[in-house]
Amino acid sequence: MADKKWDSFEQTLSIFGKEGLSRAGSEAVNILRIPEQSKLFITTVGLPRQPVLLCEFNLEVPNFPTLYHFASQVRKEKEDFYKFLRRIGTDGHAQICLSEDNGCGNVFAYDLNKILPIRFINSSIELFGGFLALYVGQYCKYSDRSDDELNARACALESRMSELDPPAFDDEKNWWALVTEQMKHGLL
Repeated sequence: MADKKWDSFEQTLSIFGKEGLSRAGSEAVNILRIPEQSKLFITTVGLPRQPVLLCEFNLEVPNFPTLYHFASQVRKEKEDFYKFLRRIGTDGHAQICLSEDNGCGNVFAYDLNKILPIRFINSSIELFGGFLALYVGQYCKYSDRSDDELNARACALESRMSELDPPAFDDEKNWWALVTEQMKHGLL
């Protein structure tokens, strides 16, 4: 549930700027089985062009491959679960995917090597973009501050994010739960 005062569209644009964002074309997005709000976000706002937290995106593609198609080319695997995931980027070695399962549009990180578990990231792509912007705007630009101040910022950011998208923190192994934990320990 997104806070009415906080707008992920505005947040993302204000931190990264229009030129700093990669957007998808309508042809690639129209076939996706995700909420209309998410389609609007990736065609009008987008995700960062430069890596953030090891995440890299290229939304300017003719179509987003299913993880099923991508994995069958890379790993020769054909798991049915992959058919519901559309690959939009990477997080290190993991694939960042949008779930089309029941049209939900949830965002996951999936490690094809199966070293890491499937990690829930956010309930929508617009929340993911907004959270990346929050991380950059409210934490990264203060990297020269004391450990105590950074820890306080990390705790405040975690609290804010968990209000905006509670499922992102439902499990301590979820992507943002791990990121904010690393922030609190000075690892990011």
